[in-house]
Amino acid sequence: MMESNKSSLVAQSFKKQRGTMKRKIIVLGLLLLSCSCTTTYRIERYDLKKKYVTGVGSPMVVREKCWGDSYHQATTSKNCIFRQEILYSGREGHLIRITYREYVGQNGNYSSGVSFLQDVRYDLRQSDIISFKDIYFKVIEASKTSIEFMVIDPLTYRPYPLY
Repeated sequence: MMESNKSSLVAQSFKKQRGTMKRKIIVLGLLLLSCSCTTTYRIERYDLKKKYVTGVGSPMVVREKCWGDSYHQATTSKNCIFRQEILYSGREGHLIRITYREYVGQNGNYSSGVSFLQDVRYDLRQSDIISFKDIYFKVIEASKTSIEFMVIDPLTYRPYPLY
């Protein structure tokens, strides 16, 4: 008789644990369904092999890291947390000047100012193709006040032969 009481207590305990486990699984499932699953997207505001003309102080290339439930939502909302800009700064003889700026912010608000700034110069006598970070540009024409350029795919442009 004692054996049957023991086995019935074990069975009741097992049923209780199984019921608790089912409730935990249901609650976890509801939490997963109710959470908005967002992803960070890198948005590049330029097209490859398209000619652009920009003036001094204007962005040549803009990249942002934004988040959203979809790529469309990330590109249309102001949920951006990081911004990179490459600006044209003019020409001096054979040298062109480029300025790189980074901003860190929240919800597209970069009011805290530039978090990183770098000025670089390129000699057009060496090459009409310049690069900064992982972006390659083909300079078509550059003056003191404006630049005409194309963004080149870094995977297709190879300045050196592959061996």
